[in-house]
Order: sequence, then structure tokens, then C-alpha cells
Amino acid sequence: MKHSVYTGAALDPILKGLDSATELFYSSDDADISSVIDNTYDDVVNVLNTAANLYVPTCRKNFFKFWWDEELATLKQAAIESNKIWKAAGKPKQGSIFEKRQSSKASYRRAVRNKDKHSTSVYTNALHESLINKDGPLFWKCWRSNPNLTLV
Repeated sequence: MKHSVYTGAALDPILKGLDSATELFYSSDDADISSVIDNTYDDVVNVLNTAANLYVPTCRKNFFKFWWDEELATLKQAAIESNKIWKAAGKPKQGSIFEKRQSSKASYRRAVRNKDKHSTSVYTNALHESLINKDGPLFWKCWRSNPNLTLV
């Protein structure tokens, strides 16, 4: 089934069942509407989850942070550990524990900014060079290797 009609086709029987339940509700005094609502809700959620699993693309973890490396992972872990120690010490506003936390946090953030900026300039330079040299295959290879680049 085409993705553009999947949800409509899958939700149509639910709508028809809801229409029937509505007619029953208006024609009977002892109709249990709460179970109809619960079942309809469950059915709609199931259809939407199935549609998402079938048609919404997913990407691997760190897909958009292709520049992430072991150095950043180590700095992040150090920042997390120093933050835990700081919290365990009662969140002091000064002293060696506070300074260690601030230093670890700043180092991590600085490294993330630098890696991100560097990755952008490396890809931008490679794209520029391949265009200047009129090297189409190299340009597209470079383009496809960076998931953050899109055509404008």
C-alpha cells in the first residue's frame, strides 16, 4: 500500500466502528461508551504507530553528530562525574569541587563547539575544492558523507 493512503485506509474501519457505536449510544440507554472510547483510542494509536514504523525514516544514534569521537565522549563523562561529585557535596558555590565542575563543563562545551565548527569548515572546504576542480564525483561523494548538508 502506498504510504500516502495508509493511515486513511487503516483509520477508515475505526471511523465506521465509531459511527456504529454512536448510533447505538443514541438509541440505547445502557450503552457502555467508555469502553468504545478506550478501544477506539487504542486502535488509533496502533494505526499511527504502525504507520510510523513503516513509513517514517529512522537514523542511527549520533547520525547528526558524525564528528563525535572518543575525546568528546571522555570529556562528557568527566563533566558528568564532576557534576555528580558536586551534587553529592551539596552543590557548593565555591571551592575546589565547584571549580572542577565548572572547568570540566567548560572544557566539554568548548570541545563540542570546536569539533562542530571544524567539521563544518572541513566539509565546506572539500566541497569548494571539488567544485573549483570541477570534480563532480568527488563533490557528490563529499556531499553524501555529511548528513547535515541539504540543497537550498
